[in-house]
Amino acid sequence: MGRTVKTVRVTRLVDVKVDPSKFDEDFMAEFRASFYGLNTLNDHIEYLGRLFALGIVDEGSKFIEGYGDPKDMGIEFIDGGCDTELV
Repeated sequence: MGRTVKTVRVTRLVDVKVDPSKFDEDFMAEFRASFYGLNTLNDHIEYLGRLFALGIVDEGSKFIEGYGDPKDMGIEFIDGGCDTELV
């Protein structure tokens, strides 16, 4: 008997809070030079949300690569759960 293969779309919801004053142009330029080409505050919020959704960081993380201690950057995550659907 053959195997059954189905594609499942998983959507993770997360609220990402940041202190916008910490994401000044000096921080942005240093981050782009050392990590990724994120240009706006929204780019960083999306990236941080992705890190949370992938389980790389969580509400208790003490260090995030490129950001340091999330408390120092005003970064906070609120897990909104996830939804799944067969596609």
